[in-house]
Parts: sequence; structure tokens; C-alpha cells
Amino acid sequence: MFGFPMQTKTTDGLVIRMQPILESEMAAVPEPLARYEVCAHLSLRGAQNHQQELDWLKARYDDPDSQGWGIYEFKPGSDSRGRLIGASGIENISSYRGISGVVLWDSGMWGKGIASAIHRARCLYAVDVLGLVAIDSGADLVNQGSHRALCGVGYVKTGVDYNRGVAYGKHCHAVRLLWVNPSEYAWNFFWAGGKVPKHFVAGRVRAQNALDQARKEVEFL
Repeated sequence: MFGFPMQTKTTDGLVIRMQPILESEMAAVPEPLARYEVCAHLSLRGAQNHQQELDWLKARYDDPDSQGWGIYEFKPGSDSRGRLIGASGIENISSYRGISGVVLWDSGMWGKGIASAIHRARCLYAVDVLGLVAIDSGADLVNQGSHRALCGVGYVKTGVDYNRGVAYGKHCHAVRLLWVNPSEYAWNFFWAGGKVPKHFVAGRVRAQNALDQARKEVEFL
């Protein structure tokens, strides 16, 4: 399934829309996903083609345990939907937990704070719409920008998947991360009265700050 459309912005004011992807928009996707520069950061071992992307889109529409969005660069005042530059979502949704991910296949948009804005909006959606208590995620260490963006909104490292893939001739590791809803009810439910690891206490502050910022930035369309 696709999630409800949202509009958010980066700290530099770049407007981003998160909305369902149209099949007609997928024609332009394989070109960036055929470049090694992009695939190396996504653990992809080969170039993607148009049919693979259409199959992915159909699976997204049909999966009742996921909520996803296309990521669009949007020009305020424009009549268009914006330019599709990536995708994000929450998958494997259970009664209280899910797994998040984001792909920005337009490398020209890297380093502009878009992933951080998406993470903030997605965490807000997870809490206010889906009622989730926790979100799992991960990042290849070759992609340091992704790791920083996740940690910045309150995700906390829980482990390492060693030698998960190869990028630029080197074996690379990936980190596993966890975001816990910072609200009093969800926090207490998740930890079930047990001792909270110290680094998660700091993560809770970042998570609450991210939600507070998202509530100023995000607009449901």
C-alpha cells in the first residue's frame, strides 16, 4: 500500500512531497539505478531495468503490510506533481513495529538534507497514523550520509552485519538501527520495565526533537 500524501521540507527550505507513484513515472527510474555510483550505495549487484521497477511498484501497491511513498522534488506554485527522485516506506508492519528504508536514486540530490526530512516525516507518520512503537532500519557503512541521517532523528545502533556486501572493491559492513517512539506510553511499553541502555536515552531526546520538528514541517495533502 501507499501512504497518505505528505509535503515536507529540508532545513534549507527545499520542498519535498511524499506521495503514491504513478506507473507512467517509472519510465525514468532505471537510468539512475543502472549506474554503479548509485547501486554501490544500495547493495545492488546489477543494473535495474524498467520491468523490475514496474514489478516493484506492483508489489508495493499489493502489500497490505507496508506503507510507502515516492519522493518528489516539488517547486511551490507548480501545477505538476514534482520530479520523482526516490522512494521510502515502512514495511513488515505488525501491530506495533515496522522496518523503514529510503532510496534517493538521483545522486544530484544527495547531501541536501532530503533523507533527514523524509525520516522525520516518516517517523511522524509511524507515530500519528500507524501508532507504531518502534521502527527497525539499517545502513551500509559505505553510505555514511544515510547512517548520519538515521542517527540524527533518533535511530540507535544495535548491531553490525559484517561483510554484508562489496563496494568499490572493498568488503563493507552494515549497521542495524532501531528507533523507539519517545512518548511516555510507547517508551514504557517497549522497554517493559527493563533497564534502558544509556545510548537509547540520548536517542529518545533526538527522536522527540525530530517529531517536534516534523510537526512544524509536515503537511498532509
